[in-house]
Amino acid sequence: MKSTLVGFAVILSLLTSCKDKETVNSPEEINKTEEVVSDNFTVQLSIVNPKNDSYVTYYTEDGTTNFVEDKAVWTDIVEGSNDVKKVTMVLPDVANPTQLRLDFGNNKEQETVELYNVKISAYGRSFEFKGSELYTYFSLNENVKTEIDEQKGTIKFLKNPEGFQVPM
Repeated sequence: MKSTLVGFAVILSLLTSCKDKETVNSPEEINKTEEVVSDNFTVQLSIVNPKNDSYVTYYTEDGTTNFVEDKAVWTDIVEGSNDVKKVTMVLPDVANPTQLRLDFGNNKEQETVELYNVKISAYGRSFEFKGSELYTYFSLNENVKTEIDEQKGTIKFLKNPEGFQVPM
């Protein structure tokens, strides 16, 4: 877990260190889209959620993982569909995050959420990775059941039959 946090801290420092340099992409570019260059930290998820749901990115600015509600960015309700859609969360102008937490849905009726891609952008630079690489950069809640499909490059968050648990 310590190496995961260090790896993520390196990514954040790369994004914040040079405001006017080129975009940094993962080795395989997926879900390529044109975007507006912004100084704000932006988290974009490429997901499939069969039922309506909302998503949240928590952040801290002090290097800890003490996530609180006043440092959270929620999405509007994302329409349920079996098609891949992009969900974007833009952190406030003044935010300078050192840690991020992604919560993948709050709908207790949601069967699964499938993550294809994560893209984190700031200052005209970006870093993206496949859903199947999520464990490389984030620690997951051990109570959440997942399936990783290396060929598709996805991770699927499965509904827990023992009760609802927010996948994060």
